[in-house]
Amino acid sequence: QRHSEEVIPELVGKAEAELDKLVELNTENLVPLLLELSQWWSSCDFKLDKLGGRVETLLANIHAFAKKTFDKAITLGESQQLDVLLAFAEEFDAICVRFEGGSAVKECVKVPEPLQRVLDRAKAEVTLATLLNNTSQYVSSKSKGLEKAYKEAEDLVRPVPRETYDTHE
Repeated sequence: QRHSEEVIPELVGKAEAELDKLVELNTENLVPLLLELSQWWSSCDFKLDKLGGRVETLLANIHAFAKKTFDKAITLGESQQLDVLLAFAEEFDAICVRFEGGSAVKECVKVPEPLQRVLDRAKAEVTLATLLNNTSQYVSSKSKGLEKAYKEAEDLVRPVPRETYDTHE
C-alpha cells in the first residue's frame, strides 16, 4: 500500500519531467499524470510543505505551454491542432479545480485562469482580426474599382467641349 506522502512528490516530478521534454503538447502522457496527481492531492491529509508551490508552477507552465502551442497553431492555420488543444483545455481545467481546495494541513494551490477561456479568447481575437482584415481588403478592392471607374468617366468627359454640357447662359 503506497501512501500519498511518497506518491505525490513522485507524480509531481514525473509531470515536471514530462513537461520538460515536450516539444509539442502531447496530452497522452500528461493528462493521466495530472489526473492521478489530482486524485492523490484531493485525498491527501498530511502537510505538503513546498509541494503546493511546485504544483502551482507545474500548472502555470503547462498553461503557458498550451497557450504558446495554441498561438502557433493559429499562426500556421492548423485547425485540427486547435481542436485538440481546446479539448485538452477542457480536461486541464477540470483537473485544476481539484487542486484548489485547501485544508488545515494542506495548502490551497492557486490555479491559473481557466485555459479554455484563454484559448477561446485567443481564437475569437484571431477571428475578429481576420474578419477586419478581410473587410479592409474588400473595401480596398472596391475603392480601387471606383477609382478606375472615375478615371474612365473623366477620360470620356474631358474631350467633350464645355459648351455642350454647360447650360448656364
